[in-house]
Amino acid sequence: MGDQGLMSLRQIMRNLDEESEKIVDALLGAVYAEALDVLRQSKRRVPVDTSATRQSGYANPPDIGTTEPTAEVGYGTEYALALHERVEVFHKVGQPLFLSSVINELKSKYADKIATRTKRFWRQGKGLSGVPQSAPTKPPEAK
Repeated sequence: MGDQGLMSLRQIMRNLDEESEKIVDALLGAVYAEALDVLRQSKRRVPVDTSATRQSGYANPPDIGTTEPTAEVGYGTEYALALHERVEVFHKVGQPLFLSSVINELKSKYADKIATRTKRFWRQGKGLSGVPQSAPTKPPEAK
């Protein structure tokens, strides 16, 4: 019996390398998609006066070369931190702790959500490229 129907070990290793790259890309896309979800939910809670802080929200995609991918979510106005932290201030629209409250509510679900999304992205052949390119990835320049 010849080896005509069998893959070579070299070909198997190439296939595994290709799939592992796709899985890593899918994981990075899943992490970024979760960051965008945190941003979306926290924007609904940002106190609004001029809406500058709400509009300054951003989510940085995870670095490709990291072993533990993380994505940064934040707001870019000079006063965003004070607006977030001052719990004694009443706002007609929005609330203090607008970002951390979302993170605290969602953190127990992150691992499952990221795993599910990673599987879906991998099966669909998506990764970071599967996330909307229109998403803000850094705070706007201060005016």
